[in-house]
Amino acid sequence: MISIVLPVYNAEEHIKNAIDSLQRQTLQQYELIIVDDGSRDHTAQFIRSYNDKRINVISLEKNRGIVDALNIGIQNATSAYIARMDADDLCHENRLQQQYDFLRENEHIGAVSCRVRCETTQHNKGMQEFVTWTNTLLSCEEIYRNRFVETPLIHPSMMFRKSLIDKHGGYSHDFPEDYELWLRWLHHGVRIQKLPEYLFTWNDPPQRLTRTDPRYHESQFYACKTHYLAKWLDKKGIGEVVVWGAGKKARQYAALLRDYGVNIQGYIDVDAKKIGKTIHQKPVYHYEKDFVQYSDFFVLSYVGNRGIRDKITAYLEERGLTNGVDFLLMA
Repeated sequence: MISIVLPVYNAEEHIKNAIDSLQRQTLQQYELIIVDDGSRDHTAQFIRSYNDKRINVISLEKNRGIVDALNIGIQNATSAYIARMDADDLCHENRLQQQYDFLRENEHIGAVSCRVRCETTQHNKGMQEFVTWTNTLLSCEEIYRNRFVETPLIHPSMMFRKSLIDKHGGYSHDFPEDYELWLRWLHHGVRIQKLPEYLFTWNDPPQRLTRTDPRYHESQFYACKTHYLAKWLDKKGIGEVVVWGAGKKARQYAALLRDYGVNIQGYIDVDAKKIGKTIHQKPVYHYEKDFVQYSDFFVLSYVGNRGIRDKITAYLEERGLTNGVDFLLMA
């Protein structure tokens, strides 16, 4: 059996499609744990109208937030496998079966996602690019290598072993809860893979928490990734780095490393106005002419433009550097 954890808040207008997509699953041995997080509409009453013994509604008296709702849902799960779902989203009829079979057949994999379609990205180029990018990351190695670029996994598309929560703890309030959990698992060596099939439809409504909750501000994502990057650098014995990107944003977020004792020994850029100058008494290198001077340092690229990111990767790899060994992409 699978335990599906679905937190909801004022979701009576769209929860029906989500539940119906679960009832059409080829795998029907599941429990659906819906945590009603203090809804002020008739969400709970509507859900109970299904009269389905597999549905367990947990109603919280007041709105406590998604982190508490998720943790409460998982605490009440009786299965060894947890599938995530949100009220806006839809599952392909084979989603649960394929993810369940994959985890059962691959005991070394701790969690599995799938490719997703996003229904509301036509007006949002950035979101469409993000979804397209995540859909290219399938293998454990691709997900791990790109973990600091952006979150490489769509949260409600995930299925994972409950034992991961027992061993590494539940969702945290400190950072964006899903991204922090993935980075925590990856830091501890958990292998996460993504199925190549499109088994999930992810909706992106205007009221989504990533747009309204300050915990999902860009600065919080960088604080989260810096926390786990510093742990990784320390484990590898890397105390000195150079930062690719001498612009304001790159300098701002790279500076977070200083709080962890990481020394920035220079910056790399293409802007002739910056080359040869210093930032905090550290030189700004030309990416090509000064390669020999900075190539002995570990390189962290904070350049967020997706096209330029690929060019930076290609440039460094052409010169014998390896992604994840000699450099990492941070944006």
